[in-house]
Amino acid sequence: MSDAIVVALISAGVAAIIAIFGTVVSNRIALQALQAQAKVKKDELEEQAKLKKDELEKQTQVKKDELEEQAKLKKDELEAQARLKRDELEAAAARLRPDADGDRFAVSSTKDIVVMVETATGRTWLLHHSMDGSRSTWVPVERIDDLDEVRK
Repeated sequence: MSDAIVVALISAGVAAIIAIFGTVVSNRIALQALQAQAKVKKDELEEQAKLKKDELEKQTQVKKDELEEQAKLKKDELEAQARLKRDELEAAAARLRPDADGDRFAVSSTKDIVVMVETATGRTWLLHHSMDGSRSTWVPVERIDDLDEVRK
């Protein structure tokens, strides 16, 4: 082979190697650019996720505070109703208590129950309140004196 052909082959080989090297370098640069873009996008998404999480936590706290306030108001309302009911029962019991002279009836009450007994006969009544609490009435209570009746 002539020297010219060898030089031409070597030159072609070197040119091919340079072209391949250029492609490799170019691809590496492109890869680094894509990696940088991916990192920027990842950072953006993480920041968005953090902001959304913070927003949801704030909304959750606001809702929790609202529910706690509602629960407190309801509790206060129920306690006030219970106090009113207790006062009504105590007032009703006080009106029905026997005088010092020893009236015909004896009345006893607890927190929610008022019982009236006719002292001469032992007949007994229970003060019953309507569901809405607007009215009350005395309901007779059956007295059981026989031990066998109690067992039934």
